[in-house]
Amino acid sequence: MNVGTIVLGFPGRHRPVHRRRLIDDVGRLRHVRFRRLFNHNDAACNGRAVGCGGLGLGQHPAPSTNRDIDMIKSITVHEAHQQQRAGGTYLDVRSAPEFDRAHAADAYNIPLLHLNPATRQMTPNPDFIDVVKANFPADAKLLVACQAGARSLQACQLLASAGYTNITNVAGGFGGSPHGDPGWAQAGLPVETQADESRTYDALRARVQGKAR
Repeated sequence: MNVGTIVLGFPGRHRPVHRRRLIDDVGRLRHVRFRRLFNHNDAACNGRAVGCGGLGLGQHPAPSTNRDIDMIKSITVHEAHQQQRAGGTYLDVRSAPEFDRAHAADAYNIPLLHLNPATRQMTPNPDFIDVVKANFPADAKLLVACQAGARSLQACQLLASAGYTNITNVAGGFGGSPHGDPGWAQAGLPVETQADESRTYDALRARVQGKAR
């Protein structure tokens, strides 16, 4: 399987983000060559333009295939808050330790990458799509966010490949992007430092195991 490069960064409002085919069989995410997409050295994506995968700005995607996604929509944190109040689900794809420190009120946590506490390196979460599928239907309105916008964009791409049809990237994420998009916390929007147990990754992951029985 050939996974091409992806233009990372933080797209402006409603600007298209082109990507190449990420997986051949969307039902078998574990076979994706994650390490060609994600090679994080920064636990918080903390203003790094490189984002996930070590791909810098200015790199271009390979020619598209018939399973490409033409556009991933991005919205501001204020728009995300409005859509959340209207019934959307704020999906925080940061690592569990980041989520535990602080997160948007009523957010759900399914990490795209896990933080290795020994090495402080980020490693792919091979169960990401399985956990999302166990908790949210394919037509769920998902407002996908991370710390600065890079991981969430990657997550949107994977979710779209897995059949999710109503996904939106939250530009700026929780802490703000290096391109000036304000973050959720910076904007003074509701923040929690302790989540309801049912919205933590451990609880959401347990539903995968429950459905497997």
